[in-house]
Amino acid sequence: GKESPGGATVKRGKFVLFAKSSGEDGESVDKNIGGGQAVQHHMYSAMLALQRLDFDRADRCVGDARRVVAPLLSNMLDEHYNRAYSYMVTVQQLAELEEIVRFRRKEEELKRLHQPTLAHTYIDDEKRRLKGKWRKRLHRWVDDDIDVWRKLLQVRALVLPPEEDEGTWLRLAGLCRRSGRLDLCRNTLKRLGVSDATAETAA
Repeated sequence: GKESPGGATVKRGKFVLFAKSSGEDGESVDKNIGGGQAVQHHMYSAMLALQRLDFDRADRCVGDARRVVAPLLSNMLDEHYNRAYSYMVTVQQLAELEEIVRFRRKEEELKRLHQPTLAHTYIDDEKRRLKGKWRKRLHRWVDDDIDVWRKLLQVRALVLPPEEDEGTWLRLAGLCRRSGRLDLCRNTLKRLGVSDATAETAA
């Protein structure tokens, strides 16, 4: 099937549905599914909580994910570099989720105080700061690995939609085109507002 630039897969859909179940706490999830799946569950739960502005739950979910991923990463570092790198990417996603939780919490606090001008200034300044920080991070240590880029941009889109980080998403589209993943290239361009006809030609 066609690929989605944000990394939305059938597996992710299952995690999202699972995350919506209110009867599962962090420890019971860890007992019922494998370590890697538990990390993904907690991370997507945090993303859902962010969308609902439930910042305390988002923080708890990120903490649960960190608790699960730490021993997994430690065990893999000396044995399987590729798997260890995957967990390192997850740690980076979690760090950026924490940054987003802090940003959104402050944003909502300013809105509650009825400080629209201050809120607007804070949002613009903080988005600019995060955008610069995340771009440096991406270009300095992340390989030109399409799936890694998709994972990181999926989290970042919670604050920076594609049209606000056009350069990074265009680079992802270029990586996809050079790798022959043309469906993903077209879908990435469409997320930037490129027309279907132009995206088809560009890919």
